[in-house]
Formats: sequence, structure tokens, C-alpha cells
Amino acid sequence: MSATAALAVSLAALAGAVGCLQAPHGAPAPDIDAAPADAECDLFFGGARGYLFCGADEETCTFFVNLDGDFTCAIACDGFGVACLAGFDNAEAPDNCAIESDEGCDALHSDQICVCARPGV
Repeated sequence: MSATAALAVSLAALAGAVGCLQAPHGAPAPDIDAAPADAECDLFFGGARGYLFCGADEETCTFFVNLDGDFTCAIACDGFGVACLAGFDNAEAPDNCAIESDEGCDALHSDQICVCARPGV
């Protein structure tokens, strides 16, 4: 395994260990052990300020990002060359990936959960 792949796996494992996977709108969180890490999301979006992997599917990558109130999820996703599909206000630490409310892609917050299209989709 390459050093980059090992780092991506380590980051994803850390995200799972801190309980980052939370279903939207108060639904029970999925079993963390059953939720696979997504090295592609980690490698592609991992450079985002304060990046923390929250979840993924075939078409999206969902992650917590520190926007410092200067950026929106639309700008964050666009910075990686992909479309923003959703933006959510997040709960406070330690579970930064717990969704508090649907804010859309254009909301300004100090930090947020962004759902971006996967690269190439």
C-alpha cells in the first residue's frame, strides 16, 4: 500500500472512530463499523480546511469543512472543480458530522457539512 493510500485509510479510520457518521435530521447513525472508508473522497477533498470525512455514496462525498465564514459549500466544492449538491449546518464538536439543519450550498457559516459531487461524476 502506498503512503498516500495508507494516510487516506488512517484519516478515514480516525473519522469513523470519532463518530463522524450521522444520518440526516436525527435519524439513527449507521453502524460505524459497517460504513466503509472512502479513500477517493479523502484523497480528492482532504486538502479542504479542517476536512473530516462524513460519508459517501456512488455519486457524492460528504465532509465537514472549516469555512471560517468566508466561503460557502458551493465555493468549497467549486474549488475542487465539482458541483455542490447540499450544505448542512453541523452540530458542535465532538460530532461535527451530525446535521443540525439543511442550509443549502450558499449559506455562510464558520464550518459546515458539504455534499459535493464525486470527481468525474
